Amino acid sequence: MPVRSSAPQSEGLRQFGFALEPRSTFVLDLSVGEERLWSQVIESSCRRAIRKAQSRGVLVEEVRLQDIVDTYVEMSAQVFAKHHRPPPLGREAFAKIAEVLEGSPLAKVFAARHQGRLLAAGIFPFDRRCIYYLDGASSPEGLALRPNNLLHWEVIRWAVAAGIARYDMVGAGIASVARFKRTFGAGGVPYTYCYRPLAPWVGLARRVYALLAPAGRGVRYFFQPRPRSS
Repeated sequence: MPVRSSAPQSEGLRQFGFALEPRSTFVLDLSVGEERLWSQVIESSCRRAIRKAQSRGVLVEEVRLQDIVDTYVEMSAQVFAKHHRPPPLGREAFAKIAEVLEGSPLAKVFAARHQGRLLAAGIFPFDRRCIYYLDGASSPEGLALRPNNLLHWEVIRWAVAAGIARYDMVGAGIASVARFKRTFGAGGVPYTYCYRPLAPWVGLARRVYALLAPAGRGVRYFFQPRPRSS
């Protein structure tokens, strides 16, 4: 449960058995409008990438996750393969998400295509105040066309037109992902993650897991069977 809390509030939460973890997220202020975002907030490198995608014929459209779920799962696996780890969610999970999203008025799925080929896609829940970047995937073969830059720019344009004032691009544990989000002008916003361990050893287990999980995922990825190329 994420909360923003002062020092006295934090101490109060600890007295009730809650454990606290400092975290941060990337938030972009959309209230300044599309024109100012483009000319004054988004970095020049990001604008060049957006123009490149547009000039190469990349198109962004709203889609149904059910219609692209297989390709989306493949792209997600490719993204995490670069970091020698499997994706946290598999096809069954994304199929369930697609089922939940079907007909939902509070989530959008946008996709970037080039000549009909899916290059990138993302899932964006929203309310009247904020749109969130829940998840995304892209094809490594299409990154030179900068589909992700155009994808997020079109999400921003849609949100501004809908009167939404904030774009929460969520945190980034990978340095390259954090740099990408900053090019849109998103600033880091700290918050406190609050949870209550079920037993005294759980907090220690979480800290040990945070230290060892990346190595464990890498080992599992290395030894997992892969399809043979024909």
